[in-house]
Amino acid sequence: MNTEIHIKIVDRIYSATENYYHKIKSLVPIGLVVVISFIVRIILFWQDKVIAADGISYVNISRSIFRGEGFATSTHFPPFYPILIGIFSYVTPYDEVAGKVVSTILGGLVVIPIYLLGKEVFSKKVGLIASILAAL
Repeated sequence: MNTEIHIKIVDRIYSATENYYHKIKSLVPIGLVVVISFIVRIILFWQDKVIAADGISYVNISRSIFRGEGFATSTHFPPFYPILIGIFSYVTPYDEVAGKVVSTILGGLVVIPIYLLGKEVFSKKVGLIASILAAL
């Protein structure tokens, strides 16, 4: 009787470990794409010397939010990005660099929802190809 229980326990542990291994193995391709995406963005981080017009607007909105002036003057811009810029401006020397850091992080992570969307709507292969294209 005790031997049968031990065998069942070992079988459960083995199957759980096998399932965990397959889950990890299935995450390796998208993990590599995320790493490549960040490498590309880090290499290109200092390439742009000029901020685009909307980037200036986001930095100005961030400054006004964190000065306590609010968000009311710029209702056509969503608030999440300027708030992230404001948070990162405490870590970086300039607000413009904070904006580039936020763009680098979000740009590196955008491949994940692209992969998941392509995988859900079409197939795993399509999701992976779409995420690779977004990474580059």
